[in-house]
Amino acid sequence: MNEYGVTDIDIRRVVRIHNRFLRNKFEEKMESLVDVSNANYKKSLEYLFYGVDPNFPEEILNVLEEGFRPFNENRELGLCGYTPLVNSILGADSGRIASILKSDVNIEKTSKGFIKRRY
Repeated sequence: MNEYGVTDIDIRRVVRIHNRFLRNKFEEKMESLVDVSNANYKKSLEYLFYGVDPNFPEEILNVLEEGFRPFNENRELGLCGYTPLVNSILGADSGRIASILKSDVNIEKTSKGFIKRRY
């Protein structure tokens, strides 16, 4: 992000979506893969984040309602075949941030002094 003049980001909020259907589906899959009788199995889980693709912003709504699409369906729609999950919020949101910083509106605002860049 240094190439865009971004040196730090202040995160104000992270939203966790509660979808009982997808949660139950996940729990069933976990039970088939992991020994859930051991209470410490949850400590070894790692949170992964999924960010909005600036080229397909409506795709996040599909993910929330239906879950992630299969590889072949993603390819047919012109999306990346794999599901990009990362373990940092910056990684999940970097595509959207870069898209905003490259936009004509942002370039116009920075050139007029509305947005001050820190170097």
